[in-house]
Amino acid sequence: MSKRISEEIKRKIVDRIRNEGLSVPQAATEFGLSRNTIYHLIGSKAEGESSILELAKLKKENAELKQIIGGLTLDMERGKKIERARTMSEKLNKAALARKLGICRATLYYKSKLAPRDEVAKEQIMEVLGSNPCYGHKRVAIELKMNKKRTLRIPIP
Repeated sequence: MSKRISEEIKRKIVDRIRNEGLSVPQAATEFGLSRNTIYHLIGSKAEGESSILELAKLKKENAELKQIIGGLTLDMERGKKIERARTMSEKLNKAALARKLGICRATLYYKSKLAPRDEVAKEQIMEVLGSNPCYGHKRVAIELKMNKKRTLRIPIP
């Protein structure tokens, strides 16, 4: 059997959640209602503005995007630091340079083994794409007898 909730109590619940920061489970126990009922009240009392649920979703999505952007920024800065270190390496010794840039000294000695191999493969891929421009990565890999993941990894302009 359902019970009627007066408009005054409905407004009081929604105001306490919006203004005082009361959580929905707390409001449910305090007013003796189910969580779904309170979520329905919040949604119906939105009156042209974003509901609390939408704001919570947007805040969560915003936090996730900030985390992704922060990770990408750090990766870019690491690459920039290594490039800067290679240009500055003539002036300082490796240990002092690594300390100054805030990176591990061993990173300064790293040289990619894939880069020279990828240049040769890139030229081969460009030849295949020159003669067959509609080929995708799978067909290019089949024609060159190479792994499709390798053809995907190599950036083609």
